[in-house]
Amino acid sequence: MINNPELVVRNQRKLLMYVAKQNDTGCWVWQGQISNSGYGKVLLKSDEGNKMHSVHRAAFELFVGGMKKDDIVVQTCGNRLCINPEHLKAVDEIDDTYWKKSL
Repeated sequence: MINNPELVVRNQRKLLMYVAKQNDTGCWVWQGQISNSGYGKVLLKSDEGNKMHSVHRAAFELFVGGMKKDDIVVQTCGNRLCINPEHLKAVDEIDDTYWKKSL
């Protein structure tokens, strides 16, 4: 978790440098590093030093907040590379319909 307000703003700016906003879908598509699982990843500064993050979890934490450690962040649009805070939702578990939608 990033508690330093200066680091929050710095990391928000870093994320926004690597997105392409799609007008038709509203998605903010990540253009940076992508993991083998198809999700974005990013190295961010935190209170403890530099740390690699899943970019959609980082976007939720930085722009929305209120996430518990065990929460799962999903893209309601079904786009694995979307980091639009309006498309992100923290859930306790994922139901089967989510995976069918994102295939």
